[in-house]
Amino acid sequence: MKIEIDFIKINGYYGGDQHWYPDMFMRMAGCSAVCASEACAYLALHFPHLRKLYPYDPENITKEEFIRFMITMFKYVTPGFMGMRSIKRFKRCFTEYANAADTDVRLTLLDGEADEAAAKEFVMRGLDAGYCVLNLLLTHKDSELDDLTWHWFTLTGYEKTGDTMRVDFATWGKKHTLDFSRLWNTGTQSRGGMVIISGPNDKF
Repeated sequence: MKIEIDFIKINGYYGGDQHWYPDMFMRMAGCSAVCASEACAYLALHFPHLRKLYPYDPENITKEEFIRFMITMFKYVTPGFMGMRSIKRFKRCFTEYANAADTDVRLTLLDGEADEAAAKEFVMRGLDAGYCVLNLLLTHKDSELDDLTWHWFTLTGYEKTGDTMRVDFATWGKKHTLDFSRLWNTGTQSRGGMVIISGPNDKF
């Protein structure tokens, strides 16, 4: 079974890229703000009651406008010295932006301490309902995933075969695929978590 949302395309890119930021600190630590920006543009495109989350045309997302929006979002979803390393802090920061955009939202969180079964159900429930899922990965024992540690990225699809599930995700303007069990079972204490942004009365 394969489920994939109609994720945003930006001048041929799959989502945004923190390397587009003009400032060095933003380029180093802006991944959470990029995910927040992607979610806003995606939700504005597919959920009319969330249209005001993105100030430009969600049906024609240009790189120039999206970069301007990323810079605006960074003023709200502002990482600390070690980055945006808490899903609860992300919720507080993003809610401030949503209030400024005159839009009621609900952020549903799943802590990284949740077991794999609960995490899979969270991903499938969100994507089945048409929402993107924002993922924070802090540390991981698998050194091959070092590029994804201390990093936020956006889950956009999954494919389930028996007990195995692979997920698609957007980061650095590209689409990637990874086994979810490998991603979620970090083998470390600092585990991050996941966030789904929806309207306050949306059911999923």
